[in-house]
Amino acid sequence: MNILISIKKEYADMIFAGTKMWEFRKRVPKDRGNKFCIYECGRGSAHAIVGTFLSDGLCCVSEEDVPYFAAGGGISEEALRAYMPCTAILVSTSWRYDTPVALEHIGLTRPPQSWQQLDIRQVQSIIRKGRGAVQS
Repeated sequence: MNILISIKKEYADMIFAGTKMWEFRKRVPKDRGNKFCIYECGRGSAHAIVGTFLSDGLCCVSEEDVPYFAAGGGISEEALRAYMPCTAILVSTSWRYDTPVALEHIGLTRPPQSWQQLDIRQVQSIIRKGRGAVQS
């Protein structure tokens, strides 16, 4: 499954730098997708699709695992506890596109609040438009 996921700029930057191993969500797709196209949102962001990451799996975050997930997720233990219950998406490999891709390029008018499924044509269009991606 291919997913468009909204992520704040600071966290997207950490994913591309390889310092953020976990992305947290209250709800996750029923089908365990492994390709996530990142829509960068927030202050100072591109407000566009800026890259992709692959995921090797999902984990439910339990109280005893908070220190582990927070350390690899780029947030404080307190912030993670406040966000629970949640699921951690494992980030394995990521690519930042040379050219950010506008939502309009794939027929969307607004970003997802959290995530939404993409069809294969949309993903192919994103990859063609953002070509020259740099793997991290």
